Amino acid sequence: MQNGTDLEERPVKKPVGNFMFRSVIWKIILPVPILLVAGIAVAMFFLPQMLERNIVDNAVAGATSSVNQFKVIRGYYTRNIVKKALGSGALKPSYNHKDDKGAIPLPATFIHDVSALLSQGGTRVSLFSAFPFPNRKERNLDSFQQQAWTSINTNPDSVF
Repeated sequence: MQNGTDLEERPVKKPVGNFMFRSVIWKIILPVPILLVAGIAVAMFFLPQMLERNIVDNAVAGATSSVNQFKVIRGYYTRNIVKKALGSGALKPSYNHKDDKGAIPLPATFIHDVSALLSQGGTRVSLFSAFPFPNRKERNLDSFQQQAWTSINTNPDSVF
């Protein structure tokens, strides 16, 4: 004891573990790669589903738009061409019109013909019915067409 004070030596505490893991900078930087890896994992899970849904929605919207355009064209053709041809008596509508100078295509045949022309550019339209014309009487509806036919007849404004 010197001068009445106790000057004991105090032991110096040594840091437990590596100093680098205890620093403030490390605590700030460590979450960045963790969040980055977590973000990539979440994106890998949700992004393909979102992309697929977006692609399907856009395909349906495009197909619906095309079908609506064909409906307008078919309606115009029926009202302004077939009706006049029947009224004049000079022409008759027929599914077998190609080699008959006195025949014009029926509305559904017209759409089939236009679809064949457009298919060269990548656009295809397929019409089907449970009541086909005589030239297509051998054709049977596949399961998709049967489901579509049932759905459209149940709810004509629906998209299948």
